[in-house]
Amino acid sequence: MTHNFTPNDLLRFLYRETTHEEDIKIKLWISEDSDISHLFSEMISSAESLNFVPLQPSETSVNIILDYSRQTACEESHA
Repeated sequence: MTHNFTPNDLLRFLYRETTHEEDIKIKLWISEDSDISHLFSEMISSAESLNFVPLQPSETSVNIILDYSRQTACEESHA
C-alpha cells in the first residue's frame, strides 16, 4: 500500500498532533514498512532522551534578554 506521509507526519504523530484518521493510516504505515518503523523508534528514543537535557539558559543568554528588556522599557517610558 502506498502512503503519502513524511517524517514530519511521524513527528506530528509522536506528539499527538494528528487526526484520528491520520493515526490509523500512520500506524498502518509503521507496521508495513520496517524502515519507517525503525525511524519512528529512533524518534521515540530521541524524544525520551530530551527529558534529560538540562533546560537552564546560559548566563550570557539571560543577560542579553535582561539588557533587551531594560532597553525596550526605557524606550516605552520615553514614548
